[in-house]
Amino acid sequence: MIFRQLFDSASSTYSYLIASRRGGEALVIDPVLEKVDRYLKLIEELDLRLVKAVDTHLHADHITGLGELYHDVEFDGTFGDALPDLIEEIVG
Repeated sequence: MIFRQLFDSASSTYSYLIASRRGGEALVIDPVLEKVDRYLKLIEELDLRLVKAVDTHLHADHITGLGELYHDVEFDGTFGDALPDLIEEIVG
């Protein structure tokens, strides 16, 4: 399993990249708009395919990166309550 915790110091926000293995499908949790390039670079470095991204809740501390990620890579974007099922779907 791949698990990366990424920190945005400007907004003090943690984001997460989760995947089952190198070359597998990936999930990004709570993406920050200004860090989209960082997520995409990491996904490429690990030979992953982004299939899901989720915001766990509305964020007052940063602007979500869901829209920008979707612009660069088509995937399913979702919100909140679906997170446990999404993690299970990605990592098995």
